[in-house]
Amino acid sequence: MASRIGTQPVAVPSPSRPDGRRPAAPAAPGGEVGRTANGWNPVNGDRTTLKRAFLAKFTPADAAAVATAWHMSQNDAMVMLGDKLRDPQMGQAYVANIIADAKKPAGQSDTDAAVGKFLTTYTYADAQAVAKAWGIDTNTAKASIGQKLLDMGKPKVDQLLASLRPPVQGLLELKSSAIEEVGADQKFPTVAGYKLSTKELNYKESVPLADGKKADFDYESESITAKGPDGKTRNLIGPNAAVLEQAKADFHDEFKPGQRLEEFVMPERSSYTNYSYAGSAGKTVSVRGNYSSYSGGAHPNNGTDVRVFDLKTGKQLTLDKLLTKAQFDSIVAVATDQLNRLPEGELYQPEAATFAEGIANGFALSKGADGKAQIEVSLPSYVHALGGMHAHLVFDAPTDAAFKQKVGLD
Repeated sequence: MASRIGTQPVAVPSPSRPDGRRPAAPAAPGGEVGRTANGWNPVNGDRTTLKRAFLAKFTPADAAAVATAWHMSQNDAMVMLGDKLRDPQMGQAYVANIIADAKKPAGQSDTDAAVGKFLTTYTYADAQAVAKAWGIDTNTAKASIGQKLLDMGKPKVDQLLASLRPPVQGLLELKSSAIEEVGADQKFPTVAGYKLSTKELNYKESVPLADGKKADFDYESESITAKGPDGKTRNLIGPNAAVLEQAKADFHDEFKPGQRLEEFVMPERSSYTNYSYAGSAGKTVSVRGNYSSYSGGAHPNNGTDVRVFDLKTGKQLTLDKLLTKAQFDSIVAVATDQLNRLPEGELYQPEAATFAEGIANGFALSKGADGKAQIEVSLPSYVHALGGMHAHLVFDAPTDAAFKQKVGLD
């Protein structure tokens, strides 16, 4: 039976007991008009009007089937179904589904399938949270959430359940969280006495093909160095000649001089990479990478990431090594909870092991408006069309001596 999209459940019959008998009727969902001590309390007309509306489309036998399944009087069943019939979000097809489900033998209804889906996906504690939030019993909660699983899929239901729970509280305060566009590119300033410089690596090549056509290859990348107060230069990123050579080899394998192209093959290949400033704290610098590549499809693949480097050594830093295990695990837990709450947050949350690794490598260290150090977790979308978007979560940085020493804040 289809459920009503939103944060309130539909009134559904409770699942069958092992003896084949249906248990006592569930309480009506909170926030949705439902059963009261005096019968069904409607909003889409008076009881007489709603009974007439029901009987214009269905039969008394249909109402009797629902009355038996839902443990209510036949009159109340007609009023309830007439109410749903006139509800613009429900209507005749919706009511027909309720009646068809009520007429199925115990143990074979759509409600049983919905409860089964719930039990294989969530816990009794989840049912209790839904029941408390919606003012219903746990059996009805299981059926309603199970139906939403069948209708909407797990990511949307995860987000719904997360909204019913209190936010996860971490060891480091969460200052903000959002799905947003990556900020505009910023030039590298001098950081803690280190002068940062970029150098371009460009390569272009064309291969003549049959019929006067040609295949074009275009490669652009950058390297980043940091010259310190001691006069020594540290190499932070690139140039990676091996990557260029592999890209050239792939291009040569795909396109040969004089080759005749098959239909719909696009003879352009490209790879573009550029870096920009993403913040600094202590003797660290954060670098934003923007990537775009085209390999002949309908559109290029775009992506972004952010990395943190120790200016003293030129080495990349990872968040799991800068924080204590408890602090890092706390950020992972809070980030997971926040992505379940943010619209389309599931697009920024891969499998758990990769998610933790993504947080360990995908962050920036910067200074907030208050001048204090902060951790900016940046999780790119794994949908190529959303390459310029990221999940952006900002946490207060630790203030303990060990963290300060690692990032040069001491």
